[in-house]
Amino acid sequence: MRKFGDYKNFETLIKIMDTLHGPRGCPWDRKQNVASLRKYFLEEAYETLDAADRADMDALKDELGDMLLEIVFLAKVAEKKGAFDIHDSIEAICKKLLRRHPHIFGKEAKKLEKMSAEDVFRRWTHLKMEEGGGKISVQLDKIPKNLPALLRAFRISERVSKIGFDWKSASDVWTQFLREIDEFKKAAKSKSTKKIEDEFGDLLFTLANVGRHYGICAEDALRASTEKFKRRFKKLEEIALKKGLNISELPLEKLDELWEEAKKKLKKPKIICDGKKVK
Repeated sequence: MRKFGDYKNFETLIKIMDTLHGPRGCPWDRKQNVASLRKYFLEEAYETLDAADRADMDALKDELGDMLLEIVFLAKVAEKKGAFDIHDSIEAICKKLLRRHPHIFGKEAKKLEKMSAEDVFRRWTHLKMEEGGGKISVQLDKIPKNLPALLRAFRISERVSKIGFDWKSASDVWTQFLREIDEFKKAAKSKSTKKIEDEFGDLLFTLANVGRHYGICAEDALRASTEKFKRRFKKLEEIALKKGLNISELPLEKLDELWEEAKKKLKKPKIICDGKKVK
């Protein structure tokens, strides 16, 4: 077995990837391209996010390694095509970080050292706009279409809010959400699938903005609520089995009783906030 030295050295990972793609490397690895690796990259990204949500540091360590593999793998595919290599990607992000943090690395460092986090974010957005020729729409185009829809709605509205195109307060956007509910109800009565879908989309987009004004990312909130529902339903099944009940044969009223029982018996999960456990 070939030895590669220090496994904690980033260059070791590069050497392993070079070997896998070399003349005597792995046939499967050598066959992959950007399109074929897409699904693996997305899967690893979601597994990493899941580990982070569970605050499982051991799992997060492993998943970040898997993510790093996918990044190096994609860069290797690009290198074989003569486009760029992983070191070019590292150079690009280093330059971007330096360019977008003039309050830390630039000539304005002393002048801007008292900037708040919000000030920094606004300046970051301004610098990104300058890179796009001053057009905020260029930045909107950079938000991936493949992002989960609620997260994409959050990011797009967040970007335009930085130039003042936003509701003035949470109460204003909440009022708009109530209007959208009325419009959805009217569309539902029309029985037009297209109208119903359009108004439902507007409803979700506005709801994502309601969350944004309260400092909540709709994607994170929905993911947490979905997991909560799953935990409670699993507890419901557990209770039903102990009572010798077949949930598929129970009326809705009985299922509701078991649901309430499950909610009472299920302990609330501990939430990690700033490294501290909160009940």
